[in-house]
Amino acid sequence: MISGESLNALKNYLKVIQKYFPFKANGKAFINELLNHVENSGYQISGKDLSKRISELEKELNPVYSSSLNWIGCRGSSPNYRGFTCSLWVIFHTLTVSAADKRTANALEVLNAMHGYVKYFFGCADCSEHFQAMALEKKLTSVAENDGAILWLWVAHNEVNNRLAGDLTEDPQFPKKQFPVSKDCFKCRDSLGNWDLEQVLAYLKFMYGDENINLMGTIIHEPIASSHVTSSYMAIVVVLYIYCVIVTIFVLRFFFNKKGYKRKTYAHDTYGKV
Repeated sequence: MISGESLNALKNYLKVIQKYFPFKANGKAFINELLNHVENSGYQISGKDLSKRISELEKELNPVYSSSLNWIGCRGSSPNYRGFTCSLWVIFHTLTVSAADKRTANALEVLNAMHGYVKYFFGCADCSEHFQAMALEKKLTSVAENDGAILWLWVAHNEVNNRLAGDLTEDPQFPKKQFPVSKDCFKCRDSLGNWDLEQVLAYLKFMYGDENINLMGTIIHEPIASSHVTSSYMAIVVVLYIYCVIVTIFVLRFFFNKKGYKRKTYAHDTYGKV
């Protein structure tokens, strides 16, 4: 059963997806109906009920998703690498950039939703505890501007990359580095190797912005939606829409799997730690 603070976390997560995720028309209808179902559930909702409603909406509004459920931008060198956790980072970077683009009045809206998801629903207990500790240390609640939210998440992501570099969960073909690397953004560091935050912010806004969504390989015949394809940044093919949709599916399906901080076996544990 999902209730209390975890139910609020679920609602907050669905609300930021509703407001800032780059769904096409059927996807928007899907998330609207799902949020209505959760909000009308009263003081609690069961995972079984949530899963049932998701399946019903997928059938009623088909096609909801723009591609098959395969990792593309976050595909690892083998099935146990990257995937879910890589895409989870991508979706939250995308949401912070989208919120800034829409000039949301609440700079903490996306970060709080992410914190709630990781605290109550993320399947890796160790990762959840590390993230909560980092949120306190780096004063997540002190973020006051939309651009600050984008940069806070970037700093947090790089800290996690640094902590997990060399970890058994690291994909040997995609080593965890401090991003962006110089070949992707040569202006993001000065001559001494220090970060130029203005350039980093510009890079993040483009990298995770609507103009860089590439619909390569997606379904193009959705009857009430439109496509928008642009070139990739510095030869990077960002299939952002695809794996954002995929991670949304996984997050929704696993929302009701975690029941505490003790490690258990979850389906998406196979994708490795954050």
